[in-house]
Amino acid sequence: MEIKSAAEMYNLAGKILREDYDAAMDLYRQAADAGNVDAMIELMRHYDADEFSEDAAKMAERIVEVADAYRAENNLDKAVELYEEVAALDFKIGIQRLEILFAEGR
Repeated sequence: MEIKSAAEMYNLAGKILREDYDAAMDLYRQAADAGNVDAMIELMRHYDADEFSEDAAKMAERIVEVADAYRAENNLDKAVELYEEVAALDFKIGIQRLEILFAEGR
């Protein structure tokens, strides 16, 4: 089976996660590298749960970069959603971005 898109990698990773954790994580990494933000979120969560805090923090920063791009496009709903994902794991960068939006009255 040939995987063609980041979305396909992400979906397959979710299906095989319980059966083959390492293969699923590899697919999530590939999908994240291809720009799939859902894969980035999954990696951040798994890294945080597995205490790979440095990797989790790096993934949180990538997610915030994507959120910042949504914010620049005035897609505040999507930006807030991503900032909240990062903030939910207590990464300061997500919390700070939310504070900035609220200070701006958005």
